Amino acid sequence: MARIDYWHTQMPYIGSRKLVTKLATDQIFVGRKLVRRLMCEMGIHALYPKANLSKRNFKESIVPYLLRNKVVSFPNQVWSIDITYIKMHHGHMYLTAIIDWYSRLIVGWSLSDTLDTDNVIAAVQRAISSHGTPAFLNSDQGCQFTSSQYKGFLKANHIVQSMDGKSRWADNIMIERWFRSLKTEEIYLNEYQNPRVLRRGIGNYIKQYNTFRPHQALGNQTPEAVYGAAFTTPPTTLTVWHRLVEDWWRREVVGCRRRPFPSPFPLYQPDPVGQGNPSGGYPGGNHNQAWLRKQNRLLCSR
Repeated sequence: MARIDYWHTQMPYIGSRKLVTKLATDQIFVGRKLVRRLMCEMGIHALYPKANLSKRNFKESIVPYLLRNKVVSFPNQVWSIDITYIKMHHGHMYLTAIIDWYSRLIVGWSLSDTLDTDNVIAAVQRAISSHGTPAFLNSDQGCQFTSSQYKGFLKANHIVQSMDGKSRWADNIMIERWFRSLKTEEIYLNEYQNPRVLRRGIGNYIKQYNTFRPHQALGNQTPEAVYGAAFTTPPTTLTVWHRLVEDWWRREVVGCRRRPFPSPFPLYQPDPVGQGNPSGGYPGGNHNQAWLRKQNRLLCSR
């Protein structure tokens, strides 16, 4: 047993078969069954990647897919989030990215060397702080997205969670397609030596993708132009648009026309000055809370 412990300490990745070979070099001739039984008694086992590492956590509940046949007609209505693996010269990293369905804008991202839930929540927090709160956030059924920590965070921010169906990768096609573009246009063309260089390269690509790269599905406009155009509409038109959005939110999500509800767009309102001031209708601007309360009262009294 002492030699088994010695060889397991030196090479923890070998199993009972190779341990028999190593013991033979020490003039200890035993069979595999004896070695396996002694390993069980000592509580040791070979270290190697187990099968089915991508299975979801069945202890957590799965949220149904809520976006089938839904028409996305404005920014921040639906976001998608996912995680992808990026290989470097030495080691690897995991990229979490969030995309807006309407404008194809990358609203948030985060890079980490682990697959923990904190990295996913950090990406969503950055997206909310820079672009506001979405109505829906769609993901796959990974353990990060089924965890109680992630679900609690979305609930606290009044975000409706949606998940792909089992083996339905096409339900999250927006972010999957962007990951393919990122890897073919940036990752595979460069060899990153460390995470700092990788983070800088991804940041430059996302900036170019959002602001300079024309998108065929958007009529050869950039995602940032399409996203920002929805919040630079004249005040009268935007007021009507906002009421249509609130009616849709009440009908599709809340399901009741007179119950108080959280607004899906707490950061956006028409320009109170009426002169196209971006601080009134663009994310991060001045929040006219009195105007929002008035609009909610008008809608609830209808």
